[in-house]
Amino acid sequence: INMNILSVTTQKPHSTGSGTYLTEVVRAFHRQGHRQAVVAGIYHTDAADFPEGVDFYPVYYSAPESVPREGELPFPIPGMSDNMPYPSSLYSQLTVRNIEDLEEQFIQRVQEAIDALHPDIILCHHLFLLTAVLRKNFPTQRIYGLCHGSDLRQLHNLMTRSAGYGTSPLDSERIIPEIQKLDQVFALHQQQKKTIMDIYGIPSRKVSVIGTGYNDQIFHQAAHSDSNHPFRFIYAGKICREKGIPELLKALECISQEGHSDFELHLAGGCSDFKLRRILTGSSEKELIPGLLASAPFPIYYHGLLTQDRLAELYRRCNTFVLPSYFEGLPLVLMEAMACGLQTICNDLPGVKEWLTSEIPDCNTEFVTMPELISADEPDPAALADYISRLKEALQNSLTTSGGAPTVSPDTSAASWDSVAKRIVFE
Repeated sequence: INMNILSVTTQKPHSTGSGTYLTEVVRAFHRQGHRQAVVAGIYHTDAADFPEGVDFYPVYYSAPESVPREGELPFPIPGMSDNMPYPSSLYSQLTVRNIEDLEEQFIQRVQEAIDALHPDIILCHHLFLLTAVLRKNFPTQRIYGLCHGSDLRQLHNLMTRSAGYGTSPLDSERIIPEIQKLDQVFALHQQQKKTIMDIYGIPSRKVSVIGTGYNDQIFHQAAHSDSNHPFRFIYAGKICREKGIPELLKALECISQEGHSDFELHLAGGCSDFKLRRILTGSSEKELIPGLLASAPFPIYYHGLLTQDRLAELYRRCNTFVLPSYFEGLPLVLMEAMACGLQTICNDLPGVKEWLTSEIPDCNTEFVTMPELISADEPDPAALADYISRLKEALQNSLTTSGGAPTVSPDTSAASWDSVAKRIVFE
């Protein structure tokens, strides 16, 4: 059955995990013959990359320190995470006028898309402000909401008035009742489904688990011609403290000090974390520039933001992917690295092991027990020493067991974007 599908997000459609998720689902819908349009927030310097025939309705934001153009929202893109890989603003710092302007612009662009497409489904990414606004303003449309995890964290902070929300004009009462009215909600895994039901008060029948996928045309194992290089660890994602980067650096530093020196760390992603910049460069005033960083007793190479193709090429030159993050929905990068033949190390994040082992029975990921958290993504400082020791042990196991040789990829065929798209359409 061919349908008309409108996808909507407040953020960039090709950056971060949720942006990649949106783009890949749009491509899967296209392969399946559905007619589509996308409404998303971008800067004028950004380019949209959707299949031919997918209509794009951009909502333009004003980049930091630039003079707003006519028709632009006069503030940077609000990030669903407080550390985004591109210039952004915080939801907790939006003013009443900012919120009104955002609602007005998106309602206008969504109405234009509805008039042209006559969608059977409107698929909204993130269970937060914009999804609630669209549910309220388009009551006759069939609207689905897709949770990415970061939206749950934002709502928790809003409800507890923490993480800067103390004086914010945003109120959970304008979000939760509208999210409850969605025709269907999609979760990435079972644990997230339970959290959605608890926080938003949505019955089980309206929350479906659809998982995630990866692009097997880009992320796949290839012959490793360069086998004499030092052992290469890699992390890909936002370069920030919430992703556990300081603890990863400390664990690798401990390994280096114990005499294991023949390894490198490769970092791919954007960094707007000033404190972490100071750790990596010695000065918070410096931007991270792609190249060799010289602040650690082992080589650290920073690659910046990479396209999917370039990231896959980098994966295939590395040995072990490490994700020491304290908060994730269902990390796409883990799947992509696994498909490229890397060993994978990941914090034992809620719901992730359960989903991976059910969808990928021969999953080769080593899970590291998380430290105690004092908030959604902030570890208890008193628990970090033990956690770093556990992470160090996992890294050492990887160093000693593989000898630098590529591993055999587990069967990841069950985690395809086409399967995710079909679950959405046939729900």
